[in-house]
Amino acid sequence: MTKTGKDAPARIHAMKHPAMLLILLLLLAGGPFPAGPARADEQGRIEERDPGRRLSPARQFAGEVLAYLLEIVTGRLGPPEHREAWRTRGLDVPLPDLAEVEEIMEDPARNELALMVLDPDLRFLTRVLYHYDPRLSLHKGRGGTGVYPAAEFVALRLLLVGKIHRGERIRLGELMRRRHMLGRNDRPVTQADLRAAGLRAEELRLVREILESEPHLYGYLRSPHLVRSLWRIGAVERDGFVEERVREATYEAVPCGCGGPGEGGVRIAVLPSLITEFEALDGPAPGAPFGFVPTERLLHLEAKLAGAVRSRAAGAVFCMERVRPLVIHPENAARVVREVCPEADFVVVLTDKNLYLPMHIDEERDTYPRVPRVYLDVLDIEYDQAEDRVDDIAAFVRSRLR
Repeated sequence: MTKTGKDAPARIHAMKHPAMLLILLLLLAGGPFPAGPARADEQGRIEERDPGRRLSPARQFAGEVLAYLLEIVTGRLGPPEHREAWRTRGLDVPLPDLAEVEEIMEDPARNELALMVLDPDLRFLTRVLYHYDPRLSLHKGRGGTGVYPAAEFVALRLLLVGKIHRGERIRLGELMRRRHMLGRNDRPVTQADLRAAGLRAEELRLVREILESEPHLYGYLRSPHLVRSLWRIGAVERDGFVEERVREATYEAVPCGCGGPGEGGVRIAVLPSLITEFEALDGPAPGAPFGFVPTERLLHLEAKLAGAVRSRAAGAVFCMERVRPLVIHPENAARVVREVCPEADFVVVLTDKNLYLPMHIDEERDTYPRVPRVYLDVLDIEYDQAEDRVDDIAAFVRSRLR
């Protein structure tokens, strides 16, 4: 039975949880870089399949989106008016078991808003997430994705927020060395194990329930961006395991297409971020070194934008990053631009529709003329609603050519 008596916003706000909660699950799920899904065998042990196999391109990017969502739903990033609620919502609820969370999410008589914050704008961000991994939605890819998160993710968010509030940190390196803690088996979990991993007995119980219900989440431990976000929100210690993942969380290998200076031109980089306009392949392929292919719609929109700017200002040289989607938002934009396209004079961050809503873009701080950067979504360009931004880009080009 699903909830039918709630209004649309109440349904929508929940979707953000999948990301955050999933993230924690990753963190707590153990196994040295399990690259593919894991499963519990008949003895209750955790077995890994293809331990050397990396995440698929789609799930690699989904992990990056999850990392951003994690920082929003723990109150570190996102619209300021929601941050305090995200930091505290659910702290007054004793850590439930998974069955109880499922009941709250499914029973119309129970109030799921006791566990999550009403934030309808996050549906635009989770839409991108579900595009690359539909299993992170409530329906897990069956019959559409909807907006609700899985109960596993709601429960995990409660666990994570509680850890942060109490100033406790999970020790991932130690947990990886004690994988017997994560499955039902003959080897008992001792108090020494719990202390070493930074987990309480009730937290471990919930983690085991989650992993038994959704073992595929093991694979996301391959995501350096997720682990970095867990460290940034204060949920894990920066041990050797985390340190290595943090170093790997970079876009430096992504080319932006600005190979050399144009002859007297001004280089405008167009970087696709949080966008569904890529087809994910099974892996790298000729012409698709990161396992992604841009859609024809994306190519058309880029050409339309470039034509609009050039009609106002001669001398613009466009650099199109077309090898993979990125995650760029105001808090990481300067770093990502340095990693991907340091030679660009100006940057257009091209996003999916309405992504500016959950991002919280401060027009006085985060965009031109304060910085040589603007954010556009695909509908702005498609429906000719980007005229002001096109004028800004053209004005910048003319100012550099004087």
